[in-house]
Amino acid sequence: LRRRGGDEGDVVIDEVPHETVQGPAGKDYGIYFHALMEHGAFDGLSSGSPEALKLARTLAFQQGLGEDAVVLALESSQRVLGAPLKIEAIHLPLGLASLTELAKEWEFLYPVPGGSLMKGIADLVFRYEGKAYVLDWKTDTVDTKDLRERVDGHYAEQAKIYSLALARHLGFHDEVSYEKGFGGALYVFVRHPLDVGVV
Repeated sequence: LRRRGGDEGDVVIDEVPHETVQGPAGKDYGIYFHALMEHGAFDGLSSGSPEALKLARTLAFQQGLGEDAVVLALESSQRVLGAPLKIEAIHLPLGLASLTELAKEWEFLYPVPGGSLMKGIADLVFRYEGKAYVLDWKTDTVDTKDLRERVDGHYAEQAKIYSLALARHLGFHDEVSYEKGFGGALYVFVRHPLDVGVV
């Protein structure tokens, strides 16, 4: 990571190799990164704006994290928001930052056995070319070759709940409407380049 224009200038990342980015990890860092993605403007985070740097430092201070967490979080957010994304039916040459129909930290209630409701929160819900998608940021430190296994082994049930909750919210009550209006669930592993880090 390098800065231009002093400490409060734009933050720009150098080219990132196709390998896992190490650095701060654990629950506290995960909470911090999610807060940055929730409260930061995607266009500012993707360009490394002074506002993004200020927010990143403020949130890091509140979380008790140091400058190494700020650097990693800004580097990761630039990489996953600003890089072109092409996966299945999604083609965003200007990256996720170019999305116009989205909801951050989308809350939902999901029925569970026994008649009670479970409250859930999806990191991001967005619409692209008429289809709705749910997206989750993952700060896991995991090798590229193990990403699919990580999703299948740890997040498959979560993806199912997210998908059904969003389909229910949008009124997709049959297979035809579901296939027409729901695009899928995406897991974005933020320590990886976007072209290999989306599962």
